[in-house]
Amino acid sequence: MQNLLNKLKRFISIHRKKAPLDFIHENSSQLLKRLHVVSIILTILYIYYFFADFVMLNHLENRQFRYNLIVIHLLSLFISIVYICIYRLVKNNQAFIISKKANVLIYIYISMYLLLGVASSLNSQNLSGNIDAYITIVIGVAVLFQVQPVSLIAILLFSHILFYIGLHYTVQDLPSLVTKQINSTATVIVALIIGIIFYTNKKRDYFHQENFAKLFEINPYPLILSKIEEGELLKINHRAFKFYGINEKDVKHIRAEEFYKNQQQRQAIIEELKKTGYIKNQIIEQKTANGNYRWVQLNYELIDYKGDECILAGVTDITDLKEMEAELVHHASIDPLTGIQNRRSGIQLLKMLLTESERAKDSFVLCFIDVNNLKIVNDRFGHAEGDRLIKTVCRVIEESLEDADLFFRYGGDEFIVVFNGAELDDVKKRWNMIVKHLRESSPALYEISVSHGLFQYEPKSALTLEDMIKQADEDMYKEKRLLKS
Repeated sequence: MQNLLNKLKRFISIHRKKAPLDFIHENSSQLLKRLHVVSIILTILYIYYFFADFVMLNHLENRQFRYNLIVIHLLSLFISIVYICIYRLVKNNQAFIISKKANVLIYIYISMYLLLGVASSLNSQNLSGNIDAYITIVIGVAVLFQVQPVSLIAILLFSHILFYIGLHYTVQDLPSLVTKQINSTATVIVALIIGIIFYTNKKRDYFHQENFAKLFEINPYPLILSKIEEGELLKINHRAFKFYGINEKDVKHIRAEEFYKNQQQRQAIIEELKKTGYIKNQIIEQKTANGNYRWVQLNYELIDYKGDECILAGVTDITDLKEMEAELVHHASIDPLTGIQNRRSGIQLLKMLLTESERAKDSFVLCFIDVNNLKIVNDRFGHAEGDRLIKTVCRVIEESLEDADLFFRYGGDEFIVVFNGAELDDVKKRWNMIVKHLRESSPALYEISVSHGLFQYEPKSALTLEDMIKQADEDMYKEKRLLKS
């Protein structure tokens, strides 16, 4: 009971609120369109009505009823055609739509259609004793045309008084007269209640939309409201204008898909929205007006806005977070001394390369490298020189590699190179060139020397990655022992 009372209080509160001019103008525009649709439908229906008047009722004994009906239908057709012509002249005239003339036109036409219903019902009363046409039109007016309650009361009261008087002169039987007066009056009251409820609910929806617009604009994050299929931007707040670099005058020419890398990306989001109604924390790159891409976290909601199915998108710029993330990933995967991949990331990449080689039935050569005499350089010339030695080795090797090759620091003075898609003989030639370049890069204090071991991977090999590294390592130690002997 309390809940019902609260709803009633809210209803009365909304009803008492003065309708803003924007709402009145928008409502007038909608009513003009509805009258246009009704006029077109009636014009089409009169083809059937005239068939009934001139063919089906041709042999009717009550000639007066038939003549009256023809006049009513002709008059209805005339005013419908006149309205269709008027609407074509004023539909794009914004100055007329927001003027009082528009409301006058609406009220006149609603009243005329009601009066034609009065005439038709009184005419039917003379023949069959029913007043269905009047009752139908009264309810139809209340449902189709949400005019201001005061205006609706005036229109219904005026037409009902005329109908009431007409009944008095056409119904001779007193009980029948009283019954029809009571029923028609009850219908008008019901229609009035329906009209007031519809109008108040429409005004409430407008206030909700107005509140939505205010919240939309003051939201601290970029917000975009767009039509789901066409991508037309219906609303975009100040933050979104600034974030995407859009001018307000250009909004009409921009579609939502322009923010995405491609149409397929947005279409996938639309399909997911149609299934679930919302998407939370979608992370993608979006394009701004200047053509740059920024990382964003998006929250989508499928909503109904003024009768259109729309997407409400909330945008959070996470470009800085993504850059920090990339930097952290870089630090986590790059060896700080040499600038090449560290052991953890190198092994991960090597596992991926092994998987791809197994799938593509391709081969590669794994080379295990150890820097010779690092301890001697550290002891004689200091650790700074030892670091310089390691960096020089890495630089020379890296300059000799191809894009598909992999190079990472395995630990200390040990490194691994993977010559992707290469054969053993070709790698030996390339390695000889690397050794030559290392020797040429040696400082005056000492000669740069490295030991290496090779292992060629072939598809369908039963060895694990650890076994391959171990074999290359053992091959490297054979060379190192030869250098010491």
